[in-house]
Amino acid sequence: MSDQQFSSAASLLERAAEWSADDASAAEPIVDWALPDDGLDRLRGRMQRLKSLPGSLNRPLRLAFCGENNAGKSSLINAFIGEDIAVASFLEFTFAPMLFRYAPERRARLESDNGPPRELPVDSLEAELTRLKDSPEAEHLQRIVVELPIPALKQYELADVPGLGADERNAAVAQAFTEQIDAVVFVLNAGLIGQSDMAAGIRSLIQEFPEVCLLVNKIDQIGFENADRMIDYVSAQDFGRPVPVFPSCARGVQSAEFDSPLPRQWMQAFRTSFIDRVAENAKSVQAATALAKCQRDLAVAESLLQTSCHQAGRACELVELVRGTLRESESVVLDRMEARLTEWLDREAFAEPAAELRSQFREVGAPSRAAVEALIAETFNGDTMDREARAL
Repeated sequence: MSDQQFSSAASLLERAAEWSADDASAAEPIVDWALPDDGLDRLRGRMQRLKSLPGSLNRPLRLAFCGENNAGKSSLINAFIGEDIAVASFLEFTFAPMLFRYAPERRARLESDNGPPRELPVDSLEAELTRLKDSPEAEHLQRIVVELPIPALKQYELADVPGLGADERNAAVAQAFTEQIDAVVFVLNAGLIGQSDMAAGIRSLIQEFPEVCLLVNKIDQIGFENADRMIDYVSAQDFGRPVPVFPSCARGVQSAEFDSPLPRQWMQAFRTSFIDRVAENAKSVQAATALAKCQRDLAVAESLLQTSCHQAGRACELVELVRGTLRESESVVLDRMEARLTEWLDREAFAEPAAELRSQFREVGAPSRAAVEALIAETFNGDTMDREARAL
């Protein structure tokens, strides 16, 4: 990706972020009215992610190792970096993602949503997380940041995201971290393949990230001689699009436990074919991932807004129908009133004054014009008009 293309991608993300902050916010009342259960929360969640996407281009590339529990992610990260990490024994903890980045000194930091970050020495982190794991405080822990003076971490950061795209129990925790990831290594346990259906979780990841690979770890459990057949089997699965699949035996990379060069060869092939390629194209990968997330977020927001507008349109149609019915009712009422008034005027209006006037004419005989006008004025005076109006 050229600098111009990268700049264009950044500009698009900025425009989406500005739209989410301004125009989309104006639609919140109608979404809350039209979708009272969860529409507003869903819209705000997508808008919050749109606002954060431009910043994802300004941080180091992040590679996530995820997958099912006991797939060997911790051993794999150790083998990938090239040395044992003191915190490897609890990399399988599932209540918070872990982020490994470069720093001149070894240290760790716990970040939660109910207080400031808490600094801890790396060597005491295992005991602290053991204490936190089953405590109420674990519900507030957002992530664990581990900083290590390891040269490989200068090129990219590594994230351990347990359960991402696979385990529903950890879906909420993992989903909150996905906007901070650029590429995914999904780790499978070779000894468990076929016993659990991971295809749906992998397909979900492939839809979310342009760069995804599968790493079949613990090949030793099925025998090194079966590695090729296992890779062919996994590659033949329908994940929505082709993805690279690599064999792995993390335990055999740094130890002499297995008398075979294959584990180191597999690790080197994985590093060269996927990790190094992604790292060399970091800007392109980050931009493509951010744009893909932006497209999905905008699509969800569009769906929410269209649904809300549809509901509002139906409400407007109902209001117009009611108004039309009221207009029709008003017309019927007026017609009836007019008919009754005409009937009353024809049959009853001024009957008593008219009879009195006829009687007076008989008494007067042949009155003059002036006398007639005087009799009419006297008969149809104000009191008479008030009385007839009340009768009406």
